[in-house]
Amino acid sequence: MNLNELDAYLFTQNTSETEALVRRAAGESTDRGFSVDADGYVSTDALYEGQIGMFHICRQNRYVEEPRHRHHYFEMLVVYAGKAMQEIGGRPVSMRAGDVCLIGRRAEHRILPLGAGDIVLRLQFKPRLFTGEAMFRFSNNPLIRDFFVRDVEEEGLDESLVIHTDGDAQFLETLRLIYFEYLNADSLSVAAIAGCFPMLFAVLARIVRRAGKTEGAGGPGSLLSDHILSDAGSDRNALQNAEGSVGATFPHRNRKLKADRQEILSYLQQFYRQCTLEDLAKRFGYASTYMSAIIRKETGRSFQELRTEYRMEEAARRLRTSGDAVREIALDVGYQNLSQFYQDFRKRYGMTPKAYRKQQKQ
Repeated sequence: MNLNELDAYLFTQNTSETEALVRRAAGESTDRGFSVDADGYVSTDALYEGQIGMFHICRQNRYVEEPRHRHHYFEMLVVYAGKAMQEIGGRPVSMRAGDVCLIGRRAEHRILPLGAGDIVLRLQFKPRLFTGEAMFRFSNNPLIRDFFVRDVEEEGLDESLVIHTDGDAQFLETLRLIYFEYLNADSLSVAAIAGCFPMLFAVLARIVRRAGKTEGAGGPGSLLSDHILSDAGSDRNALQNAEGSVGATFPHRNRKLKADRQEILSYLQQFYRQCTLEDLAKRFGYASTYMSAIIRKETGRSFQELRTEYRMEEAARRLRTSGDAVREIALDVGYQNLSQFYQDFRKRYGMTPKAYRKQQKQ
């Protein structure tokens, strides 16, 4: 197969689709039949079995039903042709040709049965693609920073973003090259595909940026424009420009945001023990994605980093001023996992809590 034959391949009916049509004609279920665990997560076997490097790409089978599910890996859906209807967090999300959907690892979702002319590609990534040395490929891309990296930091997001590319030629051609390379894999394919992904995400980030400017809702680096991104878990109107400068079109939002910023940080400083990003966002009426952007802009740190800082400062104070057990202190500042507390404390102070307490008493 060559690149010019890719479209014909994508529309070719496979065995699973033929069987689904037969079952449908007989009035039987067309359920895909993959299993999920008690928390709704799909086994990682499907990804790790057919993977190349840290990613897996496949075409969604048409005509079939699938259960609501979550993933331990990232998923990006692209409507290559036709249309698609998803359910994400119990809400319908309609997508058209060219649309891209980024799905957080804790977001429950499913694709409703596709028709003959509907082609959806599923791109799945291991989380470590966006951590450590691998992250250097994407370090300047705000789309990666504000979604995938935040998902890693927050240990999974119950969110999704829909980006309308309107059939952007560069995005579709890059996607075609990646999928073609994947289907015709050889010893050079891992490096070839890994080299294409930064381009794919850079094109997406530019699409978001251009659309934000066109609508008067964003400046350079803005990603969370009302007009092009949808958070499936929140009110669409809550999604605002990450820079907080939406211009004269929405003056009331600027005033609200200015008043909220200090209140948000004060609230987190007071309730850091149990507060989650979702709790904070709901309290102030913003999408979680936008709340994360506010905190990063105001402090230069992620929600997780800031909350950990508050926890560590209080833990250190207790170690200096009381004789309370380390376990008790860890629980009081919000840690259920004692090992994580020790890890965070050592990272912050360069020693164990016991050593820190001893040092402070000298």
